[in-house]
Amino acid sequence: MRRYNQRLFRIARTILRDDDEAEYVIQDAYVRAYAWLDQFAGRAQFSTWLAKIAIHEASSRLRKRKRIWELPGFDGRDG
Repeated sequence: MRRYNQRLFRIARTILRDDDEAEYVIQDAYVRAYAWLDQFAGRAQFSTWLAKIAIHEASSRLRKRKRIWELPGFDGRDG
């Protein structure tokens, strides 16, 4: 994990532009990678496979965030 943390954080932060959310993405990426470890076929490097999982997770969170901001009548202010 230590070997990949910095790379995954940079990837997630670039997509999300939020340090805290990038950390959550890294955690989720590791959990998903562990759960799907039997799907790793070895056609690519492990780091590439793990980075792809992080990219998908960060992109998914970004899409969810955009959907919330696009709700009718939601202007992002409290109240």
